[in-house]
Amino acid sequence: MNKVKNIVTIWFSVLMVITLLLSGCTSNSTNEPSPPTEIKFSFLHGAPSLNTAAELMCGVITIGNGFSLKVLVDLPESLELVSGSLEWEGIIYEGGNETIKAVVRAVKVGHWEIKVHGYIGSKESGFSFPIYISIEENKAEWAEYPPWYSKSTSSSPKQLYVIATVVLVILGCCSLYFIFILLSRHFRH
Repeated sequence: MNKVKNIVTIWFSVLMVITLLLSGCTSNSTNEPSPPTEIKFSFLHGAPSLNTAAELMCGVITIGNGFSLKVLVDLPESLELVSGSLEWEGIIYEGGNETIKAVVRAVKVGHWEIKVHGYIGSKESGFSFPIYISIEENKAEWAEYPPWYSKSTSSSPKQLYVIATVVLVILGCCSLYFIFILLSRHFRH
């Protein structure tokens, strides 16, 4: 009986370690603090195809208390500024918002990344928000995920959580079966 008890204890200990590791792998939390702002980016009438212009807008809305903020829109080499501004700096108060508007022209085809950078107070570091644009001769598209990126080719955290849960259920069933076999052998003798 002591041998069976030791095997069961070891098996459940292994299962607990695996469960803890998998639950850590599927966590959606990060250690990085989120900025006290919300960024809203868009091309008002669609992204520009090659040799055409489009108006972009970047809105910054505060979520926290008022603070000093600097926002820069970093264009890739495929886009050039036609008019407007790609930066804003000032104090933004709780519930306040500021909008950066500019007209840009597409000068190269391909897949590109636009970055919106925010710097809070006098800090050198801040936050960055990517926007992806795909420019072709007669069409263009933009999104928070690259338009050329297939969401089905990558596992989302939710998919990983489901996979981890299925693995844990299978391991639990195997454990119960293993314990049943050990106990039935023990009681037969």
